[in-house]
Amino acid sequence: MRRPFVLAPPILAASLALTACGGTPSGDEEPSPSPSAPSPVGDEERITQVTGLELPEDAAGFTLTENGETPDEDAPRPDEGELGYVLEATFTTAPDRVEAFCTAPGMGIYPDPEGPGADLLETFGMDEAETVDGSVHCRGAEPEAGKVQREVLVLYPDEDTAAVHVLAYAVE
Repeated sequence: MRRPFVLAPPILAASLALTACGGTPSGDEEPSPSPSAPSPVGDEERITQVTGLELPEDAAGFTLTENGETPDEDAPRPDEGELGYVLEATFTTAPDRVEAFCTAPGMGIYPDPEGPGADLLETFGMDEAETVDGSVHCRGAEPEAGKVQREVLVLYPDEDTAAVHVLAYAVE
């Protein structure tokens, strides 16, 4: 049996005071977003959110997929802490900007003057790579949460361009 809802005098007085001050207890106002609900972020912000890596200011040609799909900016994003989560991104930048990207906390840097080997190319889903100045492989766990492993492969298609391939995935 439901009991009728009766406003007690103090609650009624507070309600009237809010109405006089412009508040509407009727619920006509837009509800404020929940502080626990993350707001949608763009792809460039998402890579930083997941990996802790800051994109160089001159990053161009940016692409991102999460779990094999190009995300919709307004759709909920997958939980990067869940096993099976994979983020892949690519962009180009100036070669001198890559060092700042790869020297982020928790990252180890492994230059290879000959270019990447077949195993590393396979890790990044590539059959072959053209590079005029070797390659750099960076990897390490995201230091804040420690649940996301980050791998970066940098190729140099010409002397003025660094092609950056990012792979991030959940680890236990």
